[in-house]
Amino acid sequence: MATIVVGSGSHWTYLVDAMVNASDIETFEQILYSLNTTSVPIHLDNNTNISDINITTVCSSTSNGIQCRCEEQFAWPYSTCVTYGACDHISSGICKCINAVPAELQSCQPLSALLAQVEYEVDVELILKDAGVVDYLRRLLSNGSFFLALGPTVNVTNISITTVCYPNGSNFQCQCEDNYVWSYRNCITYGACDKITDDTCSCISRIPSNEQYCQPKTVVYEYLISIELNVSDAAVINQLRTILSNISYPISINSHIQIYDIHISTDKYNSYHNYCRHPHRNYRRHPHRNYHHFPCHDDYHVYYHYPPKRDYFRCYYYPHHNHYHYYFQNHCNQYLINNHNNCYLANASTREGSVITDFVVQTTQVSVDEITEANNKLPEAMKPIAPVIGSVSTFYKSVKCNDTQYGTGRKGDRSSSECKKGQEGSKTAVCQETGEWKLVRDTCITTKIKELLIESQSLGVKEVPHFVVDLSQAVQQDKAEIKHSSATISAVITMINTIANVSTAVNVTVMQDILETVDVIIGNDTRESWVVLNANKTHNSSSALLGSMETLSNELVGEFDIKTQWIVLNRTSFSNSFRADLNSVTINIPNTNITNAIITTITFFTLNNVMPARNSTFNTSLFNITTDVTDNGNTINAAVVLVKINATIQNVTLSYEKLNNSLTWSPQCVFWNFTLFDQLGAWDDTGCKFVSDINNNVTCTCNHITSFSLLMATDVPPPLREALDIITYIGVGISLGSLVICLIIEGCVWKALTKNTTAFMHHVSIINTALSLLITDICFIIGAAIAKNPLENPGEDYNVPLGPCSAATFFMHLFYLALFFWMLVSGLLLLYRTVMVFSHMSKATMLAISFSLGYGCPLIIAVITVAATAPGKGYIRKTKACWLNWAETMALLALVIPALTIVFINILIVIVVIYKILRRGVGDTFNSLQVFAPVI
Repeated sequence: MATIVVGSGSHWTYLVDAMVNASDIETFEQILYSLNTTSVPIHLDNNTNISDINITTVCSSTSNGIQCRCEEQFAWPYSTCVTYGACDHISSGICKCINAVPAELQSCQPLSALLAQVEYEVDVELILKDAGVVDYLRRLLSNGSFFLALGPTVNVTNISITTVCYPNGSNFQCQCEDNYVWSYRNCITYGACDKITDDTCSCISRIPSNEQYCQPKTVVYEYLISIELNVSDAAVINQLRTILSNISYPISINSHIQIYDIHISTDKYNSYHNYCRHPHRNYRRHPHRNYHHFPCHDDYHVYYHYPPKRDYFRCYYYPHHNHYHYYFQNHCNQYLINNHNNCYLANASTREGSVITDFVVQTTQVSVDEITEANNKLPEAMKPIAPVIGSVSTFYKSVKCNDTQYGTGRKGDRSSSECKKGQEGSKTAVCQETGEWKLVRDTCITTKIKELLIESQSLGVKEVPHFVVDLSQAVQQDKAEIKHSSATISAVITMINTIANVSTAVNVTVMQDILETVDVIIGNDTRESWVVLNANKTHNSSSALLGSMETLSNELVGEFDIKTQWIVLNRTSFSNSFRADLNSVTINIPNTNITNAIITTITFFTLNNVMPARNSTFNTSLFNITTDVTDNGNTINAAVVLVKINATIQNVTLSYEKLNNSLTWSPQCVFWNFTLFDQLGAWDDTGCKFVSDINNNVTCTCNHITSFSLLMATDVPPPLREALDIITYIGVGISLGSLVICLIIEGCVWKALTKNTTAFMHHVSIINTALSLLITDICFIIGAAIAKNPLENPGEDYNVPLGPCSAATFFMHLFYLALFFWMLVSGLLLLYRTVMVFSHMSKATMLAISFSLGYGCPLIIAVITVAATAPGKGYIRKTKACWLNWAETMALLALVIPALTIVFINILIVIVVIYKILRRGVGDTFNSLQVFAPVI
């Protein structure tokens, strides 16, 4: 096998392996001679050259089989030598010959690449209960150089203890070993328990949440080297600027020297003005104060700012009274406090020739006149320093989110908040278009649970009974905090999983403690925490919990019953058949021909809050931080029942009581399949069939046993939904056409039919009723076009745009109300003319009353609804449709209550009018008889 190095005109180099089959040694030697006498490079065309040709591998047939030998300067790697068998000795992790042709036609590799050493630094965490072991390790490692061979090619060259954490009261202290220190950020974040010197400390008061350790104590010297270039062509400067901007830093000169940045700091032009540029961003100065402005970016990240010589500045994340501020600190101990994520350094000086290009100001209140006046004065104020080129303009970017926990932010901004007292970690939220901070990461964990989590990592079989008691007591004690902490719930599940894997025999006492622990973390008030956990596309805590319960059910010993608030466990024996009523689930196993079988059933009544409703057709791309979508329009509509039998069962019938009787679409009999979506898990209907849905009881049959439940559609199925959409579009189109025709007809016959006041007011009511409905239909079409729904936009973000959707909803609400109020006007007009026959009201008065009722009342109701719900972002629905909110604020009642009230009033009016007409009919008949009698 030969390796050919090919180079192209675009400076790309390709390595091509070519295999040549030679039937005899003479042919091979001829090929070898030809290659040795061929001069390189070989020009294939104007753009392609062959720069080198080497024979790497020669495979030949021997009496023992095929052997593949490497040419000089080439060898086989250790893995290939072991896999195919070396036909010579293995030295330094390589060999020159193997006893087979490698799969995928691999060839020998260059010796230079195989013998190159790569160093890896590995952090190993040890959990020890005896402090004397740490001292023993210190003495062992301090005896001298350390070398440990893990294999022919892997050696451990050095082992050092960096960090030792030990309990200190209710918390931990983490102490650095000699020549190791904590960074300034960790000293501030977790609290230094010694003096902070040179921006480092040796001890912190908590275990870092992100598994950080002490870092080596190093001394770094920074040098600023200035190079002056005399260039007459400005294009060369621009080209140089482009080249420098595309370089990836740092550039390593050797193992001790690195270039962190190269930038053009000053350009001198014929205008005799010097233009200074910051290497990463513009150097900014406040227009009216002797301040220099640096925007702070990204929590906990350190940025070195201009000027880089002697005094450099760092931006830190620092909690203060539940608000998050940034400050700079330089080596001269000058401090700079900011507000709203902007930092200002007081009394700093600039170099001569600095030019302001732009600056950013964040404020909670905008005064346009004030900003305009400042912009107008800016060119004059800058004359002593440098001319202002072009106009000064202001761009406003409003704050979307604002609360006391996460502060202010714009759409897409991330903000972190510290945990409550007694918890460790942090919470991270993202600012949504709706103006709310949405929690996307929660690492807050209670201190007691964290201590138990550390202890569980070395848990043994004999320690399980005592450990589950401690875990149950800790969870019961802090249940109020745990229910709202997704990180703590996840830690509890990790410990339950450890218990399940360690245990070999679980008795009733241990299982009672475990179920009491699980009972706390699956309650109805933990729903929000589970939404965060289930939205994690790399780890599904709910699946891990259910898997742990299945593992524990296999390790149970004896027959017993356990009942908690949300869980019922029953373990018993049966022969041939089994039937049991598990409160909301009935299980029936007929004619198994098995004797003395042990069956374990665990019924979880609130696991619908815990388990995601995704099934095997779920699209994993729907995972995102803005929607937390974990289902396909389904919901778990029954209790989850875990069934375990120490025998093979091929027929089990389950009857579920629905949790929500209003759901009737698409019942799916399912079980939890742990293997779907790369072990993430989902509901699967394989082996299960739907039988019936009678009187809110759904019956299913399955040919296997595991954890079962019932999925039902929360919305109309897609085929019917599409048909309903078509009907809606056709219906709205017909309505619009009919309303337009109605208004045209009314315009044509207006003069002929409005000769008296009653007829005039009657047709005014008809026209305004039709006009209100016409405008409502138009707003409905606009709202439907703005919002996205799963049928027309599968897999997209269904959050509605707040501004346009609110406007469409407001006008729909207004004119729907106007429709009903003009119906009320028609009813009142009928009542007035029926009851008060001889009363007379002027046309102007009747018009004023009618328009006040028809448009005035709806406008008042609509405005009050906006004022009451919009500040809390609860005026409209958040997803899929532009319409009044129901779930959070019940704003929809502002339409329903007036509409139903008007319908009720109009029904009463109809009854009164019918009664009056009937009374007049009886009276007229009686009077005619009286008149007719004397005539007879």
